[in-house]
Amino acid sequence: NGGIPDTHNVECMKNCAPKPKVESFIPEYAMNTWGNLADETRPWGPIRGQVTLSKAELKKIDEKKQAAASDPNAKVVSLIKANGCIACHSFGDNKVVGPGYQEIAKRYAGKKDMVAELTGRIMKGGSGVWGSIPMPPQSISEADAKMIATWVVDGAKQ
Repeated sequence: NGGIPDTHNVECMKNCAPKPKVESFIPEYAMNTWGNLADETRPWGPIRGQVTLSKAELKKIDEKKQAAASDPNAKVVSLIKANGCIACHSFGDNKVVGPGYQEIAKRYAGKKDMVAELTGRIMKGGSGVWGSIPMPPQSISEADAKMIATWVVDGAKQ
């Protein structure tokens, strides 16, 4: 008969259950249980994590980002964190490996002529100023190093 069916019926004739739809989803009660899934996956490639934050949480994050973009202190703090400076320097007075930023700020408070000196120390490293442990040279742009040095001379406010 050439591959043509001999009946015109459908798979189910009466009291049929809907066809199952295969999909995966996260129930509402489980959303954000382990944090935002979009932050847990790579931002490239075919698979993206689902944003599991509530609208209120997304709004708070957006407000923080906008505030940080306009706040120069927040910009420097994020720069310090991104470059790993906090591995050796704390934001307070306490010494980790090197002095804390508040301690450095107290020594150089208001000394605008020290910005160039501190920029050089950040980029080239140094020793003997804060003790016997040398600070290695940092692979940071001169503009970023100058921004950090200026922030320190201005009081290292967060």
